[in-house]
Amino acid sequence: MKRIRGKKLPLTAVGVHALRDEYTRTIEPARALGAETLTLERTLSDLVNQAFTRAASITSGRARKQFHQYQFLTPL
Repeated sequence: MKRIRGKKLPLTAVGVHALRDEYTRTIEPARALGAETLTLERTLSDLVNQAFTRAASITSGRARKQFHQYQFLTPL
């Protein structure tokens, strides 16, 4: 912050305190939400990958014929 404000406009003790308070109110919660978002995105990605893996195993071999019989999947 010193570099941005320069030597002519240094932060006072009150300014530093206000800056720390603002950081605590905004940046820390935003980081927590970002971490939660990342966790949810990874969980969603894992679920999608599991669904594709199961779909691929269902459509293999004999199960594929039965699956097409019920028209849940368009024939390849």
